[in-house]
Amino acid sequence: MKSLFTCLLFFICSVTNLPAQSIMVSGKVTDEQNAPVPFASIGLIHLTGRHVVTQAQSDSTGMFSLSATPGKYLLKITCIGYRELLKELSLTPSPVSIGQQVLTASSTKLGEIRVAGRKPVLQQSGGKLIVNLSQSAATPGVSVLDMLKRLPGISADQNGQLLMRGSSGINVIIDGKPTYLSKDQLANMLSGMPADNIARVEIMPTSTSDMDANGNAGTISITTKKQKSAGYAFDVASGIGKSNKNTFFTNNIGGNYNTGRMNIYGSLDISSKHRYSLNEASSYTSYDNEKLRYDRASDRPVKTVFYTYKLGTDWNISKKSALEFSFDGYLDNWKLNSESNAVLSDMNGPRYRSQSFIQAEEPYYYNTLHSRYSYLADSSGKSISVDADYIRYSNNSDGEVSTRFTDIIHEDLLNSTRFKFSQPIYIDIFSARMDAALPLKPVTLKTGLKFTTARVNNPIRYWNYTGAVFEPDDTQTGSFRYNEQLLSAYVSGQKKWQHTSLDLGLRLEHTVAGQNSRELDSAWNYASLFPTLSLTRQLGSKHQLELSVARRINRPSYTDLNPTKWFYDANYYTSGTPGLKPAFSWNTMLTYTLLGKYVLQLGYSRTREVILKELVQQADGLIISRDNNFPYSKRWDLGLILPVSVCGSWEITGLLNGAYNELPLPVSGGASRINKRFSGNAILNQQFTLPWEVTMELSARYSTGEPEGYMRSFESFSFDGGISKKFLAKRFTATLTFTDLFFSDRMKSVAVTDLIHYHLKNTRDSRRVFLLLKYHFGGALKKTAEHYSDEKGRL
Repeated sequence: MKSLFTCLLFFICSVTNLPAQSIMVSGKVTDEQNAPVPFASIGLIHLTGRHVVTQAQSDSTGMFSLSATPGKYLLKITCIGYRELLKELSLTPSPVSIGQQVLTASSTKLGEIRVAGRKPVLQQSGGKLIVNLSQSAATPGVSVLDMLKRLPGISADQNGQLLMRGSSGINVIIDGKPTYLSKDQLANMLSGMPADNIARVEIMPTSTSDMDANGNAGTISITTKKQKSAGYAFDVASGIGKSNKNTFFTNNIGGNYNTGRMNIYGSLDISSKHRYSLNEASSYTSYDNEKLRYDRASDRPVKTVFYTYKLGTDWNISKKSALEFSFDGYLDNWKLNSESNAVLSDMNGPRYRSQSFIQAEEPYYYNTLHSRYSYLADSSGKSISVDADYIRYSNNSDGEVSTRFTDIIHEDLLNSTRFKFSQPIYIDIFSARMDAALPLKPVTLKTGLKFTTARVNNPIRYWNYTGAVFEPDDTQTGSFRYNEQLLSAYVSGQKKWQHTSLDLGLRLEHTVAGQNSRELDSAWNYASLFPTLSLTRQLGSKHQLELSVARRINRPSYTDLNPTKWFYDANYYTSGTPGLKPAFSWNTMLTYTLLGKYVLQLGYSRTREVILKELVQQADGLIISRDNNFPYSKRWDLGLILPVSVCGSWEITGLLNGAYNELPLPVSGGASRINKRFSGNAILNQQFTLPWEVTMELSARYSTGEPEGYMRSFESFSFDGGISKKFLAKRFTATLTFTDLFFSDRMKSVAVTDLIHYHLKNTRDSRRVFLLLKYHFGGALKKTAEHYSDEKGRL
């Protein structure tokens, strides 16, 4: 470990002592409302030779830097939706800050109507896919969970949990802060967040050393909308929608008051997210020493009203320092009243019938407190920031399960069971971090420290019905407790030449954790190093190559270790696995970009002790879905992004992704075999900018299915869209959206190991139509880049 740190410091010192061959040029790109313009392309063209000397790209705050030798140049800044900016520069041997560079919105003439240029919904930049949801007309009435499943490389497993490149090891960040939730809890929270409140989503297969190393499949960063308009401004929105089974609504208000030095903002959203699904499954079981086919159909109507809220303030203490506070969270009243009917058959036909009923109430509470202090020392970019976060999560899970087992032929009731459960979960997390940036000649150094402590408490209680009263079940009653401390430190160095940029980093994470439950008492104490490398080479003015390499970890989530049972019906439940080990992976991505917009990606990842779903069938036919460690997995990825501008008012973006997967699976007899599988998906997104302030979006997605541990999913297709119209000087907006127009987004999967025979078909109430009306009060809204608190995921 020490030798790796020594090598890194030797590299940084060596680069720092090189003779200065060029000077640093820095600046910031903004729009006409003083909002940062991220991912703009900046280039220096030599006035004598008329060739491109160096190129760079603005970051999420609009800042950029590039290096060149002294001389006279033409500065060229371009970004989709804005007019090209050209300016002459004369560079002396000293570093120079050219300050703020303002871009003006481009426009396209359609008849007598002039339509301002817009960012595309899908962009590829800096090795990550950026989804600009603020530019989408298809988000109203759609949850963040459903929106994510439309994106390339992202899907959901049979339990509705998110997968990225076939793995659940995803680091999900919301406004720069970690979620710290299990996969089930995260899916529930994202299903309650309206996609219309999201500004953008970034999908990153690899990461830099200042980000937590957790999430071996990659990182999904979600940035919510935040207003900073001068004076006051707020939006009021209300909508109603209809599906085959449910009627649902949303009401939202959000705004801000900005005095110049201080900005106070907030929002409140109340939405009903009623859902329905029909789960049909088949397997084999044994009863009375006889092998029987088990066919089950479960109705799962879920009634939920979500409350999502945010309140915060940004205070510019001086020109160099700023202070931020925010409080946000959500709560819901999740309720399930499910009925499951199963038939057990032999070779002669149906023999037995099993009926089960589940009534459950699981209100969720999730609140976060965030504070940040930042100080910019000088115009060269020297800065320091301190962040602190506290997160409180609770899930009060109470329910009752009853079953009836009858002989169909003789119409006899063979047995019946009835039990109640209560298993609330309480999670408390505190984290603090400090980061510093030190621009030196000719290297930019970044370093930081972070400490996180987490405490989980889950009392588990069961009662069996004895015919008159419910008696405590001591065999099921218990508790799960988990404590963890994570200490991290990182250092990175970035060096830029005329056509090449190198970013090299190293992160150390030391974990101390322990768990206590009926099944297992255990403790962990380990330290790991996570190197990262990003090398970018500009090949002329049209071509760019980028190589990214990172070591990652997928730690089991707090509740992945928890043996608590979550029932889908009386014969199927999900559970955690005490003793799960962390999975380590190496992720590599090579990206080629042509003309700044056509992108080809090649990726490879290898994971040791990969965490995936397994199905375990007990002797009584009960099926348990849980995570387990598999020896390893390999995955090769190929991605292609093809944006096409048919005309000024019609933009098309096509995304193609293919993958080859290898995973050793256990089979009967204690042996194993390598499961090899190709998979892929294709997305076609179309944006139309029409006369009379009308925009329209259409999106089609096809997937061949993904391998998911013991299971393999089948192909699916969905077609979504929306149309939006502005009225009253653009203050009033009406948007009509639809999802899964052809009712074709079905989930089918089958077990790919002979240890279990299992087929699943999940028919969701996915075809929906939604109408949203929004009115804006106050000054014009100003879109701003959301500040990342640098809490970059975990667990």
